[in-house]
Amino acid sequence: MANCNKLFLDFNQGLNVLSTKKTKLNTSKKELRRKITDHFKEHHPAYKPKFFTQGSQKLGTVIRIHDDTCDLDDGVYFLCEPDVSATTLQRWVFEAVEDHTGEPTQRRKKCIRVTYKADYHIDLPVYYMLDKDEHPHLAVKGVGWEDSDPKEFITWFRKRRDSQGQLVRLVKYLKSWCDWSAHKMPSGLCMTVLAERNFVANERDDCALRALLKAIHSDLKREWKCSMPTTPQDDLLSKYTDELKRNFFDALDEFIDDANEAVDDEKNQLSASNLWRHHLGDRFPDGLDEDIEAKEAKLRVSEVLINSGRAATTAAVGIMEQRNGGIPNQRHRFDGGRLFYSLARQGKNWFAVFHREKQLVERHYPAFRCQLKYNVLCCRGEVPSPSGKGTYQVKIDCTPGRPPKVFVLNPGIEYRNHAHTHFYPADNSLCLYYPGDLTWTDKHHIYNKTIPWLAEWFVFYELYQITGRWEGATVDHSMAA
Repeated sequence: MANCNKLFLDFNQGLNVLSTKKTKLNTSKKELRRKITDHFKEHHPAYKPKFFTQGSQKLGTVIRIHDDTCDLDDGVYFLCEPDVSATTLQRWVFEAVEDHTGEPTQRRKKCIRVTYKADYHIDLPVYYMLDKDEHPHLAVKGVGWEDSDPKEFITWFRKRRDSQGQLVRLVKYLKSWCDWSAHKMPSGLCMTVLAERNFVANERDDCALRALLKAIHSDLKREWKCSMPTTPQDDLLSKYTDELKRNFFDALDEFIDDANEAVDDEKNQLSASNLWRHHLGDRFPDGLDEDIEAKEAKLRVSEVLINSGRAATTAAVGIMEQRNGGIPNQRHRFDGGRLFYSLARQGKNWFAVFHREKQLVERHYPAFRCQLKYNVLCCRGEVPSPSGKGTYQVKIDCTPGRPPKVFVLNPGIEYRNHAHTHFYPADNSLCLYYPGDLTWTDKHHIYNKTIPWLAEWFVFYELYQITGRWEGATVDHSMAA
């Protein structure tokens, strides 16, 4: 089967709202709050609005939809009993913001929508709540007041999130599927509730999503109903027509069929990714055009040797079993953070130290060539991919007062904060060990520490590209920062 877990983790990152847009959203929210406050102070001084950001922003499940827009819900609360109707109070909020942007402000049934052209919109539901009230009352245009409690829902969902964040990611995948679908699909709120009540954790997001789709199918086939678990506990699917229901099941059946093929049958990751892209959209990453199952199996041989303490590094900078020769790999933990660490011992004859390192590296690893100039040692070499696909060009720099710094020159490998792939992001150098476990001195050597640990790094990096997990011994990045 083609493991696509890493592709899903990257897809999840791609669904996130960009930091620039988050800043604009936050600025717009503050401007709307100020405008509403000033309007009520001038025209309706007995009403003093309070605000509460709610919805997917609070849940962590907001996504950029296919046209690169997003939304934010900002509740407008009045902590007094209105002496006007729900429709009137909602209209007053509308009048406060109706000319705020160049786009028409919409007065919808349960909120005011302020649209920022081709970028995002902010929904403003209107509530009142008294100290004695258990839940807020939502203004519904033309109807009246309806009990509704966004804070209660946020608390409910947060208690059900798993520590790995998989439930949140699955909700985002479902929302992306609904956004990409050609048919009208259930709301993001509905998909959030369905995901929570059918979620079973799995070490792989592709397997977890496939299982979730099947569980939702069985759930809704038993009863076409999705009740809110919190106030107002209404059925989120009650207004679906038979035609919309058929369209939903048709789309779900097709998604499940392709998910089964991607998870169970397809060995080529590129082909599997195309099956996922058909339902999740073209922002889902393309996979590798190769047999991922065979590649992973080959890497697992090295991974087992490393994690069992039986690995050695060959002259070609590969991993082998110690009993067959090579340089024995020493135990260590990978790390990655934002600080560099100085050597413990200063004032040495660095030319002599680095000349010894040059001789040791070139004696044990013929593919490396080292240059020593002005007390600076630079070793360059080619390391074959542990999966057998290509080579990595690397550089090891040694300067007085610092441990060796290792760089991958080609192909380009960039730091990804979510990836935990063990870089120093300040300069994109690799972090091969935790300085809390080892204080590097001139007594330590590149040939039996740095290069063997680099060979391990490539094994775990290539596994990460498949599984989305770093499977070597690690220290949490925060410990080093």
